[in-house]
Amino acid sequence: MRYSKIRSGLVTAVVVVALLCPAMGVGFAFADAGGNDIANATPMALPITGLTGSLESTTTESRDVFAITLGRGQTLEASMTVTSADTADTDFDMLLYAPGSTVIDDVNWTVVPRMWGMGWLHEHWTFMAADRGTYYLDVHAYKGSGDYILGAKIVPAVKFRIGSLSLPKSAKKGKKVKVSAVVTPAYNGYYSPVFFRFYRYEHGKYRRKAIKEGTGIRNPGEAKSKLSATYKFSKKGKWRVRAEFWDEAHSSKYTSYKYIKIR
Repeated sequence: MRYSKIRSGLVTAVVVVALLCPAMGVGFAFADAGGNDIANATPMALPITGLTGSLESTTTESRDVFAITLGRGQTLEASMTVTSADTADTDFDMLLYAPGSTVIDDVNWTVVPRMWGMGWLHEHWTFMAADRGTYYLDVHAYKGSGDYILGAKIVPAVKFRIGSLSLPKSAKKGKKVKVSAVVTPAYNGYYSPVFFRFYRYEHGKYRRKAIKEGTGIRNPGEAKSKLSATYKFSKKGKWRVRAEFWDEAHSSKYTSYKYIKIR
């Protein structure tokens, strides 16, 4: 991105070639590969093959942002590798922002992006889209500067499984209780969260009283992760809890119920 003069005279050609080359499987090396924000993200067709660019963390040319379209249920696989680093502590990130995003938020980067990598010079992840729309793929020079190569394509859907629900057998009224569930693979995407549902036995049947979203660190590449939530049981009696994905695109949508007695 350091050769910003390309923008003034050849921006149309850059966008056209960027659209055509990935489809033909041809690599290209425009340093001004993408826009520097969501507002001026460069439209790209999938697959993206061998796209290269240059970034510098200390300037306004610290990121390349690409606009891509994903359909509901499609799984995007993306990879980014720094091919030459100008400083020893160079660290590039590869993030994905959801449809409707308007700004890049570096302060809240663990909350706002729907996907992010965990590497320094190489990042690779898959993301399943629950909704059709325009997503924003952001390659960011967090530290240092250098050249990178980017690839992205649609792959068969990744199936996720939820299980191993855990909670105590009993607890006192008014006490906050932690419940947890294991998800495999570890990252199930922020568009596919895990919810814990709490039911109390009343008048001959279990009635739902609360829903809590599971939280936890979900790093790409790990075999599994544990998501948890806390709930304050306000009434005595028999309760049951289960964990579930919000949608159907999984190999198991629900866990079995587990029971807890509130004294």
